[in-house]
Amino acid sequence: MTGTRGCRLDALPERGYYVLVFRLSGGLHVSYAGRETVLEPGVYAYVGSALRGLRSRVSRHVNKAASRVHWHIDRVTTSSLYIPLAVAFCCTTERGLEECIAWGLWNRGFRGPRGFGSTDTRSPTHLYRLLEDPYASIDVVVGVLSDCCGLEPEVLYCQW
Repeated sequence: MTGTRGCRLDALPERGYYVLVFRLSGGLHVSYAGRETVLEPGVYAYVGSALRGLRSRVSRHVNKAASRVHWHIDRVTTSSLYIPLAVAFCCTTERGLEECIAWGLWNRGFRGPRGFGSTDTRSPTHLYRLLEDPYASIDVVVGVLSDCCGLEPEVLYCQW
């Protein structure tokens, strides 16, 4: 299957953890979990897990296929300002790694809106503003995934 923006998703496993790296081309006002924030233009990472249905979850994010808003990130991925850049992932069924990945980005100094996507974990957020250089950002994400999963992550690049 190929995403509408050119991201090949057929290599994704059905279970694992992922970090969606994307660009916002403009400022975006987002309401979530009783909070509101404005996401400035730039490169972001969203930490997610799908211990069942990873391919369909990521496809939803990359292809703007949300027919209804379910997850916080749907408020971003359905915007015309959203441009998917890459998906880094590791294939494992070990539980609790999503929080490790989120804290890994936090501990490297990246920040994002408190509570975004993390209402079911103790991590401060699952959405992080990254470096402006998308390749450097992806390298950071791969390092965090590797540290947390204990595996060499894979990266699927989207056309941008």
